[in-house]
Amino acid sequence: MSPRSQPPRSAGQPRDPARVPVDPRECETMNPEGNGMTTESRWRVLVFPGGTEIGLGIWNALRHCKDVVLHSAAADVSNHAPYVFARHFILPGVHEPGWLAALNALVERLRIDYIFPAHDDLIAALAAEAPRVRARVVSSPPETCLVTRSKRLTYRALRGIVPVPNIYADADAVGAFPVFVKPDRGQGSKDAYLAQGRNELRGLSLDPERTLLLEYLPGDEYTVDCFSDREIGLLFSQGRQRVRTRSGISMHSHPVHDPAFANYARAIASKLALYGAWFFQVRRDAQGTLKLLEVAPRVAGTAVVSQVQGINLPLLSLYEQERVPVEILLNEINVEVDRALVNRYRHTVAFRTVYVDFDDTLVIRGWCGSSTSA
Repeated sequence: MSPRSQPPRSAGQPRDPARVPVDPRECETMNPEGNGMTTESRWRVLVFPGGTEIGLGIWNALRHCKDVVLHSAAADVSNHAPYVFARHFILPGVHEPGWLAALNALVERLRIDYIFPAHDDLIAALAAEAPRVRARVVSSPPETCLVTRSKRLTYRALRGIVPVPNIYADADAVGAFPVFVKPDRGQGSKDAYLAQGRNELRGLSLDPERTLLLEYLPGDEYTVDCFSDREIGLLFSQGRQRVRTRSGISMHSHPVHDPAFANYARAIASKLALYGAWFFQVRRDAQGTLKLLEVAPRVAGTAVVSQVQGINLPLLSLYEQERVPVEILLNEINVEVDRALVNRYRHTVAFRTVYVDFDDTLVIRGWCGSSTSA
């Protein structure tokens, strides 16, 4: 990934002199890298909610970018965002009254240029309120966001474009078991259920308007990370296998090269208006055909696989919003990722001086310890 030109001054919301000035304690006035670039010439980005795996992935991708000042917001519940974001704020969730007014107030206060949504519900909520949101949203057009939030609408839009799972009207219509039961507007495998037989399925209390009965797909599952420019079209697509997952997030993943992934990506992009980073998931049926699971107009939770190959999808998405021409330069290296819990701590220890032993601390067995030298 390389921009053909340096990103210009933000073309986000105009800087209104009447806006409430930012408290200098909330945002540095100089670039921490020391190049003298002030925050006035950088993009102020709000990751919301910052504590999801998606939000933490965006933080990881943008935290060292000299043109970005990162902020985070989330509901007042325990989450990891305050441990990594230097500037974190409390906002109501999108299902609470007054959430948009509170979000807009924070946007005005911090002079936010871009909101980076990090949850599917927020993407849909921002799309529904698009004319009233006072910052630019790093996502696709509202119509695309609302369609892709519903699997039923997604399958309807893409049927005949790419293979989609069979959908059954009710238990009596199911031709073969097991059958997969999942919410129409769900994420992370939440409330998904594998029904083994007709009587078991009939015993479930299902809302037909909110639930899908889908053909069971027993094969391997893949995520295809993509990037599109609104004028040029699809510029990047790369599939990776979801080897091990937890709560819908790939914990172990590696790239898989299959021409079908690029074909599906082009077909989907020909039907849906997709800007910046997006992804889709597919799984093989009993005959080996790849069938669509979902499309999402955002960065995937494990897009870091592409990032270590030189494709920083969150940064590319900002460039796409700014209409900065880019070239996609993929490092063709074999890579796989495995993820686990990480520990970070909050404490009340105050100190001014640190004493570090030399032997067996800075230098261990004749070598300088990388963790201490940093």
